[in-house]
Amino acid sequence: MQALLVGLTHRGLINDALFGALVAVRPLREAEIRAVAALVGCTPRVTAQGGAPLKPLSRLEQVVALEELLLERARHLRDGRFPVDLGARIDALISDIMAGGRPKAGEVVAKAKLIKPVGNGNFGTIWLAADEEGRDVAVKVFHLEKLGEGVMLWRFRRSIKAMNHLAADRRRPATIAPLLDVEPDGLGFSMPYLSGGNLETIGQRGWTLPVKLDCFLEICRAVAFAHQVGIIHRDIKPANVVLDASGRPVLTDFDISDIKFATKLSSAGGLGTPIFAAPEQLEEGDQADERSDVYSLGRLLHFMLLERSPGHQIEADPTLENLRAFPQALVTIVRRACQIDPARRYPSVQQLIQDIEEHQTGWAAARAQARRAGRWVRMNWAVLLITSLISGGSLAGAWMQAGGGAAAAGGGEGGRAERAAQGGLGAA
Repeated sequence: MQALLVGLTHRGLINDALFGALVAVRPLREAEIRAVAALVGCTPRVTAQGGAPLKPLSRLEQVVALEELLLERARHLRDGRFPVDLGARIDALISDIMAGGRPKAGEVVAKAKLIKPVGNGNFGTIWLAADEEGRDVAVKVFHLEKLGEGVMLWRFRRSIKAMNHLAADRRRPATIAPLLDVEPDGLGFSMPYLSGGNLETIGQRGWTLPVKLDCFLEICRAVAFAHQVGIIHRDIKPANVVLDASGRPVLTDFDISDIKFATKLSSAGGLGTPIFAAPEQLEEGDQADERSDVYSLGRLLHFMLLERSPGHQIEADPTLENLRAFPQALVTIVRRACQIDPARRYPSVQQLIQDIEEHQTGWAAARAQARRAGRWVRMNWAVLLITSLISGGSLAGAWMQAGGGAAAAGGGEGGRAERAAQGGLGAA
């Protein structure tokens, strides 16, 4: 291998500038790159500031290099053992990327011409745009001012990987937003424009309970499919369920999703929206699993039924007093999904779907009534025992009295018969 590298060096195909470019794109591999360069007599050609090669990096190379440096910083966040020049490299790359400026109306991002901003999220701005054929699409562009915040850049780019993974599966339901195109630098992507608003405005829609449950089931099936292909959403909430023109719900925003097939990174903290995220997820994002999404779905259903925020959950086993007006079977479903202890929730979204479907057919009502009766018996077993003893004693006493009376009555009749018989014999 060394002879091959030397030969390529003599032919001018490998030189100092090439190794310098490798150092800039893969700064965390600098020691290894320099070692290989030394084998063939090369010295990576970099500036005195340590990072930028003589040949400028492309914007994508800058983004990739920044992402790697941010991940390295996150891994050492707790022990504080950073490379001496890590901060300077991060700042230099952020400055270079931001020098390109923020996208403006009329510019093309992810093969779509931006028209106007229509929304803002934690990770990016949503634009109404037109694709190459003039159709309306939505374009999400990463907030450049957040390039250096934690690992937001990594999470945004990973969300694109998650959407790509979902879109590549032919079984993907229409209730998961497809990915149309990605900007070459990985800082923006396009998806269909959904004009129906989101579930935050459910109170203005006048939906009946059956319509709400049908909508909720569609969302559940989307989440179940994501779980099936190894993706946990981790941010299920009303704002992330968008409706298309026909009113069909579509699950969006995989910005903080967990991809099982990707390299894991400790989140060093909680993730998600407090009112809807599972407690274990808010404590440590990497503790989230399928049951965390089950919790969020339960809270979403609670929201949809009330048509307003259910508020912060404090009880480990919620009483759900504000759902008294709804069928007990449905309340039981929400209660099980929203248990603080993950082990007491539905183990999968599929089982949650099954209970909702049974509720719609009436089976769940009978099951809920039986569970309610069983719960009442468990809570009042002592009263039942005492009552049964008292009732049993009263019945026994009544029986004994009845038996004694009968015996006494029988004795009287026998005596009278005997006396009558004796009188008859005497007369004879």
